Amino acid sequence: MTTSAVLMMIVAMLVVWGGLVASVLFLRARPEVDDAELPDPDAAAPGGEQRADEVSPSSRAAPGRRGSRRAR
Repeated sequence: MTTSAVLMMIVAMLVVWGGLVASVLFLRARPEVDDAELPDPDAAAPGGEQRADEVSPSSRAAPGRRGSRRAR
C-alpha cells in the first residue's frame, strides 16, 4: 500500500471510531427517555373537555385528500 492509501485508511478509521466514541459519550451524558415516562398524548383532558389541539371530525379534510395539494 502506498503512503497516501495508508493515511486515508487511518483518517477513515478515526472518523468511524471517533463517531462511535462520541455517540456513546453523548448517550451516557443524555440518556434516551423511556416512553413510560412521557405523558400520553391521546389521554383525555381533565374534566372530559376537548383539548385545544384536538380537531373535531367535521373540520377534518375528506379521506384521501391533503388540502389543496394535487396528487402527483
